[in-house]
Amino acid sequence: MSGHKKRMKCEPKWAYAVDNGWQDFAEEDAALIEKLYQGKTKVVATTDLSFNKKHKSIYEFDFKKMTQTNKDSNNKRKIKRIDPTDMSDDSDDDSDEESDDEPKFIWEHQDNFGVWVALYEEDNDLVESFYQKKSKSNNTFVTKDLTFNKGYNSLYTFNFAKMTQMNHDSGKIRNIRRSKNAPKAWNVKNYGVKKESKKALADMKLSGNVLDSPSTWTPAKNPGGCDLVPVASSSKEYKRVLEPFFKTIGGKPTIKSLTRIQNYQLWPFYALNRDKIERKNKGVGGANEMFLFHGTRVKANMDCIVNAGFDTRVAANGLCGTGTYFAVNASYSDSGYVYRHPDGSKEMLVCRVLVGRYAVKQGNDRRPPPLDPKKPNGGLYDSVVDNTGNPIMHVVFYDHQAIPEYIIHYK
Repeated sequence: MSGHKKRMKCEPKWAYAVDNGWQDFAEEDAALIEKLYQGKTKVVATTDLSFNKKHKSIYEFDFKKMTQTNKDSNNKRKIKRIDPTDMSDDSDDDSDEESDDEPKFIWEHQDNFGVWVALYEEDNDLVESFYQKKSKSNNTFVTKDLTFNKGYNSLYTFNFAKMTQMNHDSGKIRNIRRSKNAPKAWNVKNYGVKKESKKALADMKLSGNVLDSPSTWTPAKNPGGCDLVPVASSSKEYKRVLEPFFKTIGGKPTIKSLTRIQNYQLWPFYALNRDKIERKNKGVGGANEMFLFHGTRVKANMDCIVNAGFDTRVAANGLCGTGTYFAVNASYSDSGYVYRHPDGSKEMLVCRVLVGRYAVKQGNDRRPPPLDPKKPNGGLYDSVVDNTGNPIMHVVFYDHQAIPEYIIHYK
């Protein structure tokens, strides 16, 4: 009997780069890419990827540069081949090899609210390539080839001496930085609704229709959990939800789907808080419920919001404090904050937000300012904004002051 173990045949895997690492291709797609890879041509195109069946976009694979490009959108991603026969049992060597493949530096710009926003991968690679070519006599580069600039054709100058980015059409100058802070999934331990909150809700006895769910919701299939319900494109609801999206997104995106989020666990907490703010602000605006836009770059984080709501413990720190930021205009969320699929399509949340009475706030506080500055321990505003005249951003500091209600999937 041989002393050697029989080797099982392991097919190579293929993966594509995402914001926070690498994602494996589906098995059937990996098999197709491997077949193309084994051919004599180093640059080859196909429409036969599983996620592309409805769209029939042309995907070009460059096995010399190890990139995948959607020829319709020009979105480009890095790819890599993972050959099981080349994998070492030395975990240290394996982790070193992985780190060589991953982008070493991330480029970010600082938005109007002081939040650092990472560029999408192809923009990141473009800026990094010019940064590598800079010299003492030439610290700037000019380009129109940024993904968020398609349809606008504005000229952008990146100044690596001052670490700024300038839009020549608007004259807007933003700070930029080069770091290793790639967008990551949150630590979701104890994320979302707390057990003591659930018990308190169960013990409450309410009268009236405070907890009534929205009239658009359909009968629950997953009581106590969450249902994702497609919204028919012929419905009034579909038109009502998408009207402000189209008015404020810029350009003419195609809607792939609109999905209603029916979260039966989150709704009672939101409804109670709405009633509380409504009574507190009786005669001065009430709960002031708004439908606003929100995005997150990492899919796992988006799933957390859909299933467990917002959690201020992972909130961003910006010029309006450490809270959850919601945009009045869809174009703001679209400009680098939303999750993007491999085919270039994106997902954005439409949320109910209880803005109540709001005030302008600057600083890194974790709560709104007092209604009366002379009484800092008295009543507080309900939320803060960038300006009270025509706000483009609303910020809340309490978990149950907002609830995700729709997912817009668009391209």
